[in-house]
This record gives sequence, structure tokens and C-alpha cells, in this order.
Amino acid sequence: MQWVSWIQKVNVVVIRGCNDHELVDFARYARQKGLSIRFIEFMPLDSGRKWKRGDLVSGREILDRVNKVFPIYLAESSRGRETAWKYRFVDGAKGEIGIISSVTDAFCGACSRIRLTADGQIRTCLFSTAEYDLRGLLRNGGTRSEIIGLIRSAVAKKELGHTINTNHFEHASRSMSAIGG
Repeated sequence: MQWVSWIQKVNVVVIRGCNDHELVDFARYARQKGLSIRFIEFMPLDSGRKWKRGDLVSGREILDRVNKVFPIYLAESSRGRETAWKYRFVDGAKGEIGIISSVTDAFCGACSRIRLTADGQIRTCLFSTAEYDLRGLLRNGGTRSEIIGLIRSAVAKKELGHTINTNHFEHASRSMSAIGG
């Protein structure tokens, strides 16, 4: 029997002028501890609506900055159903680098995710302005058929993609911490 080793993941939201100077340090830590460090582009999911595009460090920039010090290569030619592009160290060091570029390289077309918030709302996208009240249905004695119907209806209305890079982008109705992400 072959043992499976699980790689622990550490998510890092990269914000220009806040922690972007630590990219190489995080990559070094991944190498030393055999971790998966997943760098996530800063997204407009703040309740104060203070997100500015200038604070965004693109996935491409993250890749270039890490690769300059610790050469890495793309581990798989596709993200598949994952959100992160996964990279390994050229020299064979343990650990991996993941880059989630949901703003500059959106994966919406391949996204099959929905979320259930802590207060019982179904969200079909982090950036959605719509929610579907599963908690209310459950508390009011909804039948199995009604529950399945609500979930199917929500999934059928799943957005084709977020609109962050358009002029008609609307901030999500809640912050990431209120969504439960």
C-alpha cells in the first residue's frame, strides 16, 4: 500500500504595499516546510469598498518575482477544476507555489462552485449580488423536493462570470468574511 502525503496549504492574499515584499520569503518557507503556498490576487470583496486596482499584484507579477529567485515550472498544463495554477521548484525542493489570478486570469468558465454561507444563504459566485435563502426554507419545514428545487434553481442562475474588469462591475453584496470564504 502506498501512503499519501498531504500537502498543507497556506493562502496569502497579496496586496501591493502591504505584503508583496514577502513573496520570496513565503516561497522560501514553502521550500523549507514542504507546504503549498497559494498566492491569491487581491479581490474587491471588502465591505468598506476600499479596493483599488492599484493595490492588485497580478498573478503574472507574482510568478515573475518568485521565479526570479526560486525558478519554478508549471506542474500541470491545466487548472482542471482547481482555482490555482500549480508550480513546482525546478531544483526539486519540496513544496509548491499556487497562483490564483481570479481578477487578471479569471477561471469563471470552468467554475462549478457554489457556497453556503454561515447564515444559510446559497451564493453562486463570490462576486454575486444574489443569494438564495436555504435557511429560511429549512426553518419553514421545506420538503426534500423543495430543497432540491431551490438548489437547482440557484445553480441554473449561476453567473457566467464576474464583471470585475468591466465598467458595470457591482461589488458583491457582502464582504469575504461575511460570505465565509
